[in-house]
Parts: sequence; structure tokens; C-alpha cells
Amino acid sequence: MKPFPDHRKTCAVLLLLLIGFAFYAIIAAQGHARAVMGKESEAVLILDPGHGGADGGAVSEEGLCESGINLDIALRLRELCRLFGIRTLMTRESEELDYPPEADTIAKMKRWDTRERVRMINTCSHAILLSIHQNFYPSPQPRGPQLFYSDSLKAKTIAESMQNYMTENLCPGNRRLAVTIPSGVYVLEHAECPAILCECGFLSNREEAAALADESYRKKISVILLGAYLSAAEEQL
Repeated sequence: MKPFPDHRKTCAVLLLLLIGFAFYAIIAAQGHARAVMGKESEAVLILDPGHGGADGGAVSEEGLCESGINLDIALRLRELCRLFGIRTLMTRESEELDYPPEADTIAKMKRWDTRERVRMINTCSHAILLSIHQNFYPSPQPRGPQLFYSDSLKAKTIAESMQNYMTENLCPGNRRLAVTIPSGVYVLEHAECPAILCECGFLSNREEAAALADESYRKKISVILLGAYLSAAEEQL
């Protein structure tokens, strides 16, 4: 009678093969990212998680706060960008903001924060701004991502490409189009670099709000945002 096979050895070999494949995939993807970025390789992707500190942003019916979702997606996206060799800068890295003493009201805190973000953005050369937000509407029906862009042909091109990619991979059938940012969005209006704002979903839509509360869905958004950014960069060449 033949002895039973040593499953430990078999598992070890399979594990090594999987690790090798994953390592190869990462190296190949990094090479593709560098090739895609081309002359844009010096670009810095500024990740701006909307709101934070005294400004929680929109709140879902279940009490889910926008600022924390924005930050979580941005932090995940930053880690993915590091893996692909994309330089990043965060306008905030936590829910807490270090306000100066003179910012002693919520209005003054918000005003200081937006001006501080613009100052940081405009001191960075070769920058592209991606501001991450969640949408809210009086009616519970609207859903799906939407991209907005600053008054820049490059921003328009990137936003339109990212909108197509996100619609296809996150919310097929979504008819929303990338449009010019409405007046009053201070950070995008005063950023000197091409600036894009992504409303990832609607907190006013119960189903989408429940998805945004799920860590795995936020991971999915960060992966799709990276893919959308690389796809947009590829179309720029």
C-alpha cells in the first residue's frame, strides 16, 4: 500500500508558488504604473479627505459621519499608491485637527482649515489634487459616484476618464457625468493645480450608506480610485 502524501509539503509548495506569483504581479503592476505615468512620474497626487475636525460633513440617517469615511478611503488609497510608486501628500491624516487659538468658533475653524489646505496644496509642485467626499441629497433615491473638476482642461480630462472608470467598476448603469465644480467649493477654487473632487456615494441613500459603513466596500472604492487615476493618466499620454 502506498503511503498517504505529505500534505504539509504540498501546502508549503503551493504557498511558495502563490507568494512568488503575488510578488511577480506586484512588480509587473509597478512597472505598468511607471510606464503609464511616463512624464507624469514626478507628479504628486494630493489626497484631500474632505471635512474633519469640527466639520463632520454629511451624516446618514443611521448617524454615519462623512469625515471618517473620507479619511478611511484616503488612507487606504495612499497605501495603494505607495505600492505602485505614486508619490502622495495628505491634507490631513486624522480626524483631529490642530486649530490655532484664534479659531474659537466652528465657522472660524472651518475657514482656517480650508485656507490651510490650500496653502499646503499650492506649495507642492507637479501636483494633482483629488478631494474625497460623500454626497447627500434631500431625496433618498440618488446613488453612485460623481466627479467634479476645477477650471482646467487637464482636470476636466482626468475627471471625465475617472468618472467612466468608476461608473463601470463601482456602479454600472450610473448616468452621472463629470461636471465643473459648483461655486463655493473653496479648496478646489483656489488650488493652483488640476483639481478633482470625487463624491464616492450618497449617504442619503440607505443602501449606499450601509455599503459605505462596510470596510470591504471602502477598500473596493480605494482600489477603484487608484485604477481610475492610472486609467486617466494613461489616456493623457
